[in-house]
Amino acid sequence: MIIKATSHTIKSIWKVFLFIILVFVALMGTLIYGISFDSIVLPKIKIDQLYIKLDKKLIVSIQTLEVSTTTQTDTSLEESAKIIESFSYLNQFFSKIEIRNLIYANEHISLYYADNHFELESQHLHANLTITPQSKTSLTLDIHEAKLKDFSLHVKGLAHLDFEQNSYTFEGSYETFNLKGITVLELNEDLLRYHIQSEPFTNKELSDFMDFLAPKVELEPIVKDWIHKNIVGQEYVLDFLEGQFNIQTLDYFPMQMRGHASLKEATISFEPSVPPAYAKAIGITLHEDTLLFDVIDPFYEQKMIKKADVFIYNLLTKGTGIVVDLTTLTQLDASIHKILHAFNIDVPITQTSGKTDAHVKLDIKFLPFDINATGTFKLSPSHFNLSGAPMKTRSGEVSFHNYLVTLKRANLQYKNLFDIDATGDFDTQKSRFDGFVDIHALLLQFGKTELLNAQKLPRQKALFAIENTTTTMQLPELNTTIIFEPKNNQFILNDLSKIATISPLMYENGLEKGSVSVVTQDFETFTSKLILHDVNSSLLDKETPVNDFEIYLSTNTKTLDAHTSDYKVALHVDDEISLHVKDLNLLISQSDKPLNIPIKTTIYGENSSIIDANSSKKILSDRYTITLLNKKVHVESKKRRCLFFHTKKDNKKTQY
Repeated sequence: MIIKATSHTIKSIWKVFLFIILVFVALMGTLIYGISFDSIVLPKIKIDQLYIKLDKKLIVSIQTLEVSTTTQTDTSLEESAKIIESFSYLNQFFSKIEIRNLIYANEHISLYYADNHFELESQHLHANLTITPQSKTSLTLDIHEAKLKDFSLHVKGLAHLDFEQNSYTFEGSYETFNLKGITVLELNEDLLRYHIQSEPFTNKELSDFMDFLAPKVELEPIVKDWIHKNIVGQEYVLDFLEGQFNIQTLDYFPMQMRGHASLKEATISFEPSVPPAYAKAIGITLHEDTLLFDVIDPFYEQKMIKKADVFIYNLLTKGTGIVVDLTTLTQLDASIHKILHAFNIDVPITQTSGKTDAHVKLDIKFLPFDINATGTFKLSPSHFNLSGAPMKTRSGEVSFHNYLVTLKRANLQYKNLFDIDATGDFDTQKSRFDGFVDIHALLLQFGKTELLNAQKLPRQKALFAIENTTTTMQLPELNTTIIFEPKNNQFILNDLSKIATISPLMYENGLEKGSVSVVTQDFETFTSKLILHDVNSSLLDKETPVNDFEIYLSTNTKTLDAHTSDYKVALHVDDEISLHVKDLNLLISQSDKPLNIPIKTTIYGENSSIIDANSSKKILSDRYTITLLNKKVHVESKKRRCLFFHTKKDNKKTQY
């Protein structure tokens, strides 16, 4: 029972009454018959239409009582306590009192008491009740209606007042902002204990109440939003709320507050840009300044969440924050990333199939804003995108702590190019991974030609860098860089000596020095640049062996074209092999070993001579053609007007 009048107001009223009694005590005989005054003016007091009569107890009627003074503003609860204390005077001294207009410190109050019935009306309070004395020091109040206007609070019920013990109790019903329920109050000295329950209510009613309550208890706006905006139910019930309040010091003892509420069909909004989650029901428990949310059957974007623990700590004290603890078995897809991105968490893996056992915990402090985020994702066989690059995985674990993502034997498979387990740390602020990879397989081939074919290379130092849509992988021990882009993939082998043992192409052709870069968009069409040194070749620049080459190559896995940077050597491969040599001599070696070339191979020479490595004999040519197939060799050469033909088949030579 609260009123915004002051305790000084109530005390002054009784002082006025006692003063009137003393003034007219000499007129007791007159009072027995009653006496009226049109107006009485005293220092700071003015009375209009006063009537007093003594009939065992006083009967007083006043049209207007104006007290000219100022007063300090006390708390509503304190003023209510003072009014309660004043009820004992009514029964002791008055059988009837009526003040139609009490003007005090700009407050207008009307008061009526007769036959144990009490009514009061002010700008803050409306009361209609029956007073039943129980003893000289106690009475019962049957509150038919009381409205605390500044709280928009209506109460009805039964109160018991014990003035000797300074103890006051109330049990009844209440209504405020369309919230209805029952309450039990107990006031001892200055300590008010309360127990409140409610009928079912809606979010509209809760929001109206929170808009009113938050500034009065200095509740943080973010906390207020979590109570009635971020979590919205179709129906609420307050099972109980209890605690205590000191009406003098305004201390509300948050650590001793207890309560429980429940809501049905709830939506949970983490952040405005993120779709809300849904829950069949939520139980809300207030315990030791912590608000705990027991989320039942939660779903997010049609994905079931195995477990969702949410609680607000330091609810009514300093250092308020919220913890959101989620466990789910679902895809780590774009919908999950929306939640993570809302809190500046970037995990570069996005699943497109399969499920991940995920656990994410967010600890968000409100003022000043800070977030501590941790999580673990246990990978199962699935497909995913690593910053846009489509990959597969068998198993592994990805965890994060704020901006640092840790991979523990996270299996990464990209087409048939590589199958690796990655272990290390990925800094999402720098978009860099630093760690090791265990290479199960590493394969790069052009059609049937294998540039790389590695198996079981353990603990290779590895660096990943992700910038926008570009992912760069570096293998320092192999001096190799792999770059993935949406429409371009590059493989840069800077030192062939590092990969010679895992390159069939290098091994079969004795290539150990140089570098190779390969570019492909779809792993069906490739372009490449090869820089080769110290090559044991059959080409001569005049008399000097050609050992260094810069070669440009393209292939669609069915055909292959290659040429040197000066176009002196060009190669085309499809069903047959064609090699063009220009301005370079061709060194050939005679051998008794039979040839067995399964693919027709043709060598075309232009301004190129054929030199016998065994005898240094030359076939000087403007043009020549050498055809090789199975065990047959055919040579045609032309020098000006001279022609040369040579055929070797089954070790039989024909020459003219």
